[in-house]
Amino acid sequence: MLPQPAPLPPADIRTMLASFAENLTAKATAGGQPGIYNREAEVNQILQALASPLKGRVAIVGRSRAGKTAVAQMVAARIVSGECPAELAGKEVWRFTPSSLPGLSARGAWQLYFDQLITQWAAHPEIILFFDQINRATRLPGIQDEEGDTNVDVATVLASALKRLNGLCLAEAEENAWRRFSETYTDYGQIFLPVYVDEFDVAATRRVVRRVADDLGILHGLAVTDDALEQALDLSHRYALDRAQPGKTIDLLRDSLAVTKADGDAQLTAEHVIQRFGEQSGLPRMLLDDTVPFNEDEVLRYFKSRVLAQDQAVEAIVQSLSLLRARVNNPSRPMGVFLFLGPTGVGKTELARTLAEYLYGERERLVRFNMGDYANPYQHTELFGNPYADQMVHRRGQLTNRLAGKMFSVIVLDEFEKANPLIYQRFLQLFDEGLLINGNDEIVNLRNSIFILTSNFGAQLLYQPKLGFNRGETPEARETRILTETERYFTPEFMNRIDAVCIFHPLNRAVMADIARREIGDLLLREGLTRRKFEADIADEVIEQVVALGYSPYYGARYLKRQIEKTITYPLAREINALSSTMAGGAIRLYVKHGRIVSAYLAPDADQTVQPTPAVEAASAATLAEIREALPVLAARVEALEELHGVAEARAEREAILSEMADVSFWNDQASARRKLDAYQRASSTVDLLSSLRQALDGLTESFSTSAAPPSESVMRQHKFLLNELPRVEFTSWLSGPHDQCGAYLQISIKSKLNAARQWIVSLAKMYLGWAKSRGLAASVLGEEQSPDGRNMTVTLVVSGYGVFGLLQGETGAHRLVQTVKAGGQESLQRLSASVSVLPEWTDDEMPTPLPRVETNVKELNRNGLLVPRLTAQVMARHLNSEGRLSFASNLPPDDLTAEATRILQTLIHFESTQNDTRPAPPSGGIVRSYFRNTKDKGVQDHRTGRRTVKLKQILDGDLQEFLDEALKQRSGS
Repeated sequence: MLPQPAPLPPADIRTMLASFAENLTAKATAGGQPGIYNREAEVNQILQALASPLKGRVAIVGRSRAGKTAVAQMVAARIVSGECPAELAGKEVWRFTPSSLPGLSARGAWQLYFDQLITQWAAHPEIILFFDQINRATRLPGIQDEEGDTNVDVATVLASALKRLNGLCLAEAEENAWRRFSETYTDYGQIFLPVYVDEFDVAATRRVVRRVADDLGILHGLAVTDDALEQALDLSHRYALDRAQPGKTIDLLRDSLAVTKADGDAQLTAEHVIQRFGEQSGLPRMLLDDTVPFNEDEVLRYFKSRVLAQDQAVEAIVQSLSLLRARVNNPSRPMGVFLFLGPTGVGKTELARTLAEYLYGERERLVRFNMGDYANPYQHTELFGNPYADQMVHRRGQLTNRLAGKMFSVIVLDEFEKANPLIYQRFLQLFDEGLLINGNDEIVNLRNSIFILTSNFGAQLLYQPKLGFNRGETPEARETRILTETERYFTPEFMNRIDAVCIFHPLNRAVMADIARREIGDLLLREGLTRRKFEADIADEVIEQVVALGYSPYYGARYLKRQIEKTITYPLAREINALSSTMAGGAIRLYVKHGRIVSAYLAPDADQTVQPTPAVEAASAATLAEIREALPVLAARVEALEELHGVAEARAEREAILSEMADVSFWNDQASARRKLDAYQRASSTVDLLSSLRQALDGLTESFSTSAAPPSESVMRQHKFLLNELPRVEFTSWLSGPHDQCGAYLQISIKSKLNAARQWIVSLAKMYLGWAKSRGLAASVLGEEQSPDGRNMTVTLVVSGYGVFGLLQGETGAHRLVQTVKAGGQESLQRLSASVSVLPEWTDDEMPTPLPRVETNVKELNRNGLLVPRLTAQVMARHLNSEGRLSFASNLPPDDLTAEATRILQTLIHFESTQNDTRPAPPSGGIVRSYFRNTKDKGVQDHRTGRRTVKLKQILDGDLQEFLDEALKQRSGS
């Protein structure tokens, strides 16, 4: 469609101005506005300059909310009332911004409108044009050539017109903006006479605000008390640092009056002002109202209950809050600049979140920057602003843009040591004076901000004596050496601007246990439990087991939280999913059995028992002979499995490792401890896998050897258990590959921009997740990735459990969907092919050595995903010695995301280079399975095994086991 031509401008200048400008003269004539006070000198100077035949153009310059617009309104009012030089009698003042000029959005239309405006203005000397924020004409697209390229901006065109004509005009700009604007466009310094509107001092502000408050009170029908006025003065002076008096106090009073109900003798009180300011700023009452008590001991307990075992850092933050509350902090600096040093997962970010929660009531209300994104010298302009950028958002920079409108900020500069040293230097003045001059030449006041710099620098020195510390060195001496190394890295000038350097120490096992209890407590408040009124009963040995498996001084609390999700959340989920959707109430108990965390549901009426009926007894007697006859076969099958898996050896290995864990020196060698824990888990998995079968078999054997009576219900359940579980365990005899017993990573990819392609990889992912759920396996979506053009999409899953890789590795290959679709009223076949790649989920002990070197980079995200509701971070991993790359987005914490991406890429590189000969042969054509939907041949064809089924829906829901078992048997030659 061709663009519509712009409408012609009106012939009459007032009709034209009315479409985009405001008539200040008409506004002054109408009245109903509060008075303007103590600006007579500035107004007289402007009126005299306008009346002067030598000038006639005035720029009103000053800080935001100092009263520039009020002065212009007073000029218009004086002209209306006749209190002006005779030359200005009958003049009209019309206000507009350069960006509001009509026609700027239509190619070629702006010149037409502008020429018409200038021509009409020259013919109407009674019109005074008032260019509000004239500096915004900078780089505003002006004259365009035939190709649509802008050669001259609006500021240049406007300056040329003003030099030719003699019409009267006003302009307005903030002080720094005017200086930069008049230096860039030197004609404006000659065209306009600057008149400066300075900020009032405290006494003058109080007098002016009192008079304006009386006017506003009359307009709103509410009297403004002296207490309300003093409260507004105090809060605006303390927190609205980016604006000037008296405007910022008047703004607060006006907003407070607007939301306060007029009722008889009602008054605007200090309480109304505090409440309104709190709603605007989000700051806690404690910082706004001196009558609210501040108990430092209670605040200290609040922080220590949330950030464990890091007393030094907690006390530094609480001291900063105490200074802030007492108002004895240095008003010429930020409220606090803290450097948090320590390994990952020990509470650095948690303390920042706790501070945000205390101040704002929301843990995530932080302004957080990943400083690893600014590792190159040129990237300082992204943070602080590029003065040569065309768009204002880029001239202001990310720091200014993200802090816009925030009176008080908690700013986290994460992994600060990864930023370029040039950025360190830019922060020196900011940390020292609390002021930032961005690329748009704006002064950003950050004195109401708390800066928290986090760094892993020196983390290795805390728990690796071999790096220069002897084992007998005191903690104080170690901290001194860490500070020395930090100062050498960051320079003394930088360190002198840090209020406190807080060293976060690795967490010990006792602290980890406390964290585990707290995290489990939070887990029990999740919707799945509260919605159906389930209670959770967590045995003490569960806490001990979680800490034993999740304790790592290297990875801190994040690793522990992941273990909680794996070992506690999943058993809870499995128990809930096994219950009927109509069941509510009761309790889910988690306890340790044979070294593993298991769950059991306790119904509210658990005391009730069901008595067997005669019919049940008859059925038991009828099956007695069959059970006794099958007993030798069942025993042989169980014994064969025990021999295959080496149960006796696994039990002995587990007991030996448990004995070693009782020794206090077990944890001294972290690498050895981790390998033994992995071995313990493998041994426990083997023992647990077959112990339940052996117990059921022994129970049956004992019942039939001691009694000829029909078996009890417990014996019937044991027999049924064996019949159901033996086939599920026997498949392990087919696992013959070197990694068949591992879990698996699955990467499902497709190359297509069609929505149907997105739906297809989602369906495949849900198929594998559904299969894992039916098998009682832990499975989750690790991440998703989509290319910038939307053509390539990948979903990454992880399925953990015994034998998963052995079952799924044959899924590697193409999975083709064939379906009937309608396009243009006609039906046609649509074919979509997704690629599935399966990798083993190796334990730490199974990972190759040396590990392939991988470089990672994590960026923040905020968008919807295909399977993950909200993607919050994206990781990019690159193998340094090859072209191997991996990228995906997730909602995992950045450290966890980095660890998962690194592990997958290392596995992929090693597996691709060494394990090709162990993989099952791909099917003919590389297609593993074809799925036919809405066609005559509806169903699923497995090309590896030759099997076919018409149950498409069941397959996509996860009913894959027959296909997987058959493929595994064929591969093993069974």
